[in-house]
Amino acid sequence: FVTVSNLGVKSNPASAATVNIQPGQAFFIQATSAAVPTLSIKESHKSAVNSNGIYRTTPAAPASFSTTLYFADGTGFRQVADGVTAVFAKNYSAAIDDKDAYDINNWDENIDIARNGKHLSIEARTTIHSKDTLPLFLNNMKPIDYEYTFEDDNLKPPGTTPFLVDMFTR
Repeated sequence: FVTVSNLGVKSNPASAATVNIQPGQAFFIQATSAAVPTLSIKESHKSAVNSNGIYRTTPAAPASFSTTLYFADGTGFRQVADGVTAVFAKNYSAAIDDKDAYDINNWDENIDIARNGKHLSIEARTTIHSKDTLPLFLNNMKPIDYEYTFEDDNLKPPGTTPFLVDMFTR
């Protein structure tokens, strides 16, 4: 909670709260006399001033890197077989923890991030660095052609270029 007096003084100077109550905002009022308090809000009391910054904002999405595995379905269209995503932020850990999601094996093709003997569909890792790796694990593959797509969102540091290393052919 942040207290704002009718003078505009705030209990937390860093807060964006003002004496203007925002639409949908809850507030408390402290009575200044022993009489039964009343509150009247008239149309003329409304302000055109708006400060939506008082609400918590959605944090920026962490940097991420996703791999999707596709196959041709025989009719000329490609179908999604499976996919994985790694997210990177300084408050995530390189250890497997509750921010990671274990992969549930599909009946058919699977792609996982293989880390410390575990198979993950989502891995939350500390901030990416230039020598970072995402070891991918594949199983239940069929003798058909597959296609990978790779997408990054907000991936840093600048100049980082992801690439695929095939451990069979190098």
